[in-house]
Amino acid sequence: MINDLAAKDAIFTVNTGMCCVWATGYIDGTGELKILVSFNNGFMVNAMPQDIVQQCIDFTA
Repeated sequence: MINDLAAKDAIFTVNTGMCCVWATGYIDGTGELKILVSFNNGFMVNAMPQDIVQQCIDFTA
């Protein structure tokens, strides 16, 4: 359902833990729709800073 409701170029930011598991299981990354997570480093409470930064970056470049 989330894939149907999200804009085709939506960017989801996800904290570590079960949120990552659920996001990668239920959100379809399509190339335009993106998921930002911290898989490699396992940083905690990373979604808010990622959300702020993604608003400043042109991901289409």
